[in-house]
Amino acid sequence: MNRHRWGAVPPPDDLGAVVHGPVLLARGDRIAAGLRCVYAYPTGLSLPFVVRARGLAADVVARWSSETLAEDPVFPADHEPWSGVRFAVEAGELSGPADPVGLRGHGGLEDFDAEGLLWVGELPADGLVRLTVSWAEAGLPVSTTDLHLGDLTGLADRTVALP
Repeated sequence: MNRHRWGAVPPPDDLGAVVHGPVLLARGDRIAAGLRCVYAYPTGLSLPFVVRARGLAADVVARWSSETLAEDPVFPADHEPWSGVRFAVEAGELSGPADPVGLRGHGGLEDFDAEGLLWVGELPADGLVRLTVSWAEAGLPVSTTDLHLGDLTGLADRTVALP
């Protein structure tokens, strides 16, 4: 297995082929992470995800997210307490951390959702993607899920170009 960092690369503009349905990735006390689906393209995979927190977990997530830190007087300007959901991906012969694309959060101290996607620029020959997620500061435990993808052949014909 070769070490690799999956960068925050946006997916193609076309509509990808759905090769995996929704799945719960991890659950903690009043916090959960889920994968909406997996879209496949000839050049890689798009994995849109959501992290939902309620109650005390939402308070932690909202306070630790980059959007609310700028407004929070508890943290001085020279301190960087930011944390966030962390992902690692294994696909084919590559394995390593994955940076979310378009990560955005909304909500407040009682209910907070964060959404984004991961881009995996690799189509695994065996159809297996191993996805690990965690957000320890918010109570989301480290959890690994094996995604057995559907058919990855003929993707050029199965994606839909948008004007």
